[in-house]
Amino acid sequence: MHRALVDAFGFLLVRAILVWQMGYVLISRKGCHLCEEAEALLAAQGIAYTFQDVDADENLKKLYTFRVPVLLRESRVLLEGKFTLERLSKKLSL
Repeated sequence: MHRALVDAFGFLLVRAILVWQMGYVLISRKGCHLCEEAEALLAAQGIAYTFQDVDADENLKKLYTFRVPVLLRESRVLLEGKFTLERLSKKLSL
């Protein structure tokens, strides 16, 4: 039991470090038109991000299921819902 707890904690720590190093995280869902628009806007602006499927993680689902798409940086919400170039530019100082 103790070993499993250490392994689980280690996995979460590594995942958190990788997400932090990668910068932006887009919480999204397949088949969501607002999510697809957000992905296209981020790509058009050359903004790299890590994709997280809200439906694949119970914690994400509890936090963001009705808010997707959600753009995070260092676990802080930058944008959610309808992304526009104006809102994105303000938040990211583009």
